[in-house]
Amino acid sequence: MQTATRQALAESKFLRLPNLDLLCAYVLLLTSMLPTTDSPSLWIMLGTAVRLAQAQGLHRDGAALGLSPFDTEMRRRLWWYIVSLESRLTEIMGAESTLPVTTSTLLPCNINDSDLDPDMTAMPAVGPGASDMMFCLVEYETVRFLQRRDPRVDRVERVKPVDRNNATSNNAAQATGAGVDTRQIVTVSGLERYLEDTFLRFCDPVIPLHLLTTAVARSLIFKLRQMGHRGQSSQSSQSYRSSFHKQILKTAARTISYDNLIHTNPSLAGFQWHVHFWFPWGSPIFVLKIMATLRTAEEWDADVQAAWQQIEALHEHHPEFSAFDADKPEYLVVGELTLKAWAARESIFGMPAPYSWQQRKDTSHGKFWRHEWL
Repeated sequence: MQTATRQALAESKFLRLPNLDLLCAYVLLLTSMLPTTDSPSLWIMLGTAVRLAQAQGLHRDGAALGLSPFDTEMRRRLWWYIVSLESRLTEIMGAESTLPVTTSTLLPCNINDSDLDPDMTAMPAVGPGASDMMFCLVEYETVRFLQRRDPRVDRVERVKPVDRNNATSNNAAQATGAGVDTRQIVTVSGLERYLEDTFLRFCDPVIPLHLLTTAVARSLIFKLRQMGHRGQSSQSSQSYRSSFHKQILKTAARTISYDNLIHTNPSLAGFQWHVHFWFPWGSPIFVLKIMATLRTAEEWDADVQAAWQQIEALHEHHPEFSAFDADKPEYLVVGELTLKAWAARESIFGMPAPYSWQQRKDTSHGKFWRHEWL
């Protein structure tokens, strides 16, 4: 399917022809490549999608351009999906964002797909609740929150909330459903309250998409809290005896726990490809770094033991972390740190590891060790 799509796009000359459908096809192709393609290649190819979207004016809100409500909403959905992919890949690459400094495209509305019709003359009523767009909006709100950390521009626009239901208003509020201008949210706690009030309190855990939305939202909030602590960590003691680092470890362990929750629920198996793309690498890396420095049984307290259990479960759900993969350096980092943490734990308790690691020479890369799940 990927080969046929590439051939069709090439024959359509999509790089020269500004067409929304062709751009959608290209973005869907990139989406299908997320689980199997290395991040640098994806980042470069996504840059093409960003430029194509800019060439078609997707970074400008359709309502201000006089487009129909349906076209405006579809452009918003495509633009913010591209933004979310670019934000994630930029984070993985440790690079600067290639998105335009200023944009006016509003977030999509918190409505169901069935509410949309190409012939509609106005947007349906928007309000808090569970919808088909709920999961995407949780990610988009988080991405927009992170954009405020962009040193190139102050993205927090101070405006008064107005009626979001009027899709033709040039000053339509940035609210997705709660009547709140989310551009004015500047704290993680504020974002958490907004997500809870707008989406999560309406979720039914029996419905897979609702359960996924709740788990991902909680994970993202804990990830943001850990990121907030990161800047302060260099100013405090690097010892785990520091209460500051103990709190970060507990936060990171909670982030990992939501990934484990998603992987243990059979109803969410179909979403794992997407969850893997958003995996919070900083959480297990921080936890394992701390564990590798602990030298006494007292330091391996209940919180550390609980975090170790999450690491064990993480390797059960992600056997790829235990295999040498030259194209996935993040796997190698987690594998190396797990070995160090395991050695530190074993030296104290003399307990066998919950899994075994076998050394094997990898002749193609000149490495004399390879981790294998046994």
